[in-house]
Amino acid sequence: MDRISVWLVRTSLVYLVGGFGLGAVLLATMGLGQPWSLPRVGVVHAHLLFVGWLVQFVLGIAFWLLPRRRVAGVLQPTSERWAFLAYGLLNTGLVLRAVGEPSHALYGPTPWGMVLVLSAALQAVAAVIVALQLWVRVLGRPHHRRYRLQPPASGPRQARRGEDPRRHRHSTPAGLD
Repeated sequence: MDRISVWLVRTSLVYLVGGFGLGAVLLATMGLGQPWSLPRVGVVHAHLLFVGWLVQFVLGIAFWLLPRRRVAGVLQPTSERWAFLAYGLLNTGLVLRAVGEPSHALYGPTPWGMVLVLSAALQAVAAVIVALQLWVRVLGRPHHRRYRLQPPASGPRQARRGEDPRRHRHSTPAGLD
């Protein structure tokens, strides 16, 4: 497993535990008839579970499963630095969102509105980086397209290395002469 995959999956599991823990506290306070006093915690709970757990888990598995490109038989590394940059931006944006949502509701839009805008911008940049990193992994192999577009060779088919050359002397299958 790539290092980025390990980091993404492990971080997603931390967010899973944190998100379910926050959800349990929210549910317990509702059950006791004392609603949670901090506003917008439900939104934080949803973001921790969706972006923190689900999205990062899927990205970790995608980086692990999708093959890296090979050029002339050499494995081309997708830049792990870019992937870790996206990881940092995504998690920084998520933490800013978790702090910014309740603070925005409690203290007003100034300066917490800008924190939420920064959070969204960081996550958007992370999404673009991840999309570019994964896009390269799912591109078709150009050398296969090149061979497919060539016209068929004229004349009888030549035997491949390791094949019996007598097998391809006739145009009709063996036994139908």
